[in-house]
Amino acid sequence: MGRETTITLDEDVAAKLDREAQRTGVTPDEIVNATLRRTLPEAEIQPRPFRVRARNLGPMTGLDADCTERLLNQLEGPYWK
Repeated sequence: MGRETTITLDEDVAAKLDREAQRTGVTPDEIVNATLRRTLPEAEIQPRPFRVRARNLGPMTGLDADCTERLLNQLEGPYWK
């Protein structure tokens, strides 16, 4: 016995499923499972590669980015720790 899951079908899909079940004498569950087994490998969604779009923020006047501690002191104050 498989896992029970509730899905909502559009009316046209449900009608096609009912017609196919009547025509073939196969249960709707068997039709859905067979169809998903055939199509899911083709329908796997490949994630797009993550990309960072760098942009020039211009000069940061008054901030010293060479020393992290000094920069944090400038931005957050002496109690940043």
